[in-house]
Amino acid sequence: MRPTPVYYRLRQSVIEAERKFHFDKSLLERFRANNGNPPFFRLEYLGKKTFEDIYFDQNELLCSNGIWVRKRNGNWQAKLRQKGGGGEGGEGGFTNAQYEELEGKDRILDMIRGRRLNVNNDNNADPNCERLGLQLFARYTTYREAWKLDEKFEVVLDTTDFGHSVGEVELVETIEVEDDDEQAATARKRAVASDMDGKIEAFMRQYSWAFGKKKKPVGKLTAYFSAIRAGTLTLDRY
Repeated sequence: MRPTPVYYRLRQSVIEAERKFHFDKSLLERFRANNGNPPFFRLEYLGKKTFEDIYFDQNELLCSNGIWVRKRNGNWQAKLRQKGGGGEGGEGGFTNAQYEELEGKDRILDMIRGRRLNVNNDNNADPNCERLGLQLFARYTTYREAWKLDEKFEVVLDTTDFGHSVGEVELVETIEVEDDDEQAATARKRAVASDMDGKIEAFMRQYSWAFGKKKKPVGKLTAYFSAIRAGTLTLDRY
């Protein structure tokens, strides 16, 4: 008698790995001309774009659980940290980090409920949050210039409207995980994310002339809150 086959319901998961770097603006023309040693195998310019990020939380409940919820140009997004290190903490603080990415208000709300996080839908919620019941805690605009390198890695140079600049090397991969086995799904996502981070590390080491290590990179959210504490930036500036 043949054993009864077991069928698993699969779902797609978008994994992003990133490493921040302090972008030396004096190297920008050399970078664009691809005349470092060794030169990139392929350098494709992706152009410039501008976007506004509005971050939400409730008494740091989400951030403390490795979750960052934002609206980017009006579209709801969430980043769920898989692994990270080398930074002050938080989405803006890690030198290297890996995330699962979600899009859409309903998916994000289901994720929050699935993790049994006690986010309350109360009258104090910011009107921008619609029915997620969260409060705005950061808001800024980013001016981005991007390249695709060696047909795989995306390199971005971000400058914010409060004057902070940082570079990132990113890899994004869509995988299938078991929808009914969260433990197996988590293990697979973390394994894939770790492998992606290793590829970025090797890539940056190969082209170290473009990713100088003279100064430690500072993420945008970390720089944002530093400016708030210093009194050079206020949340009500919009």
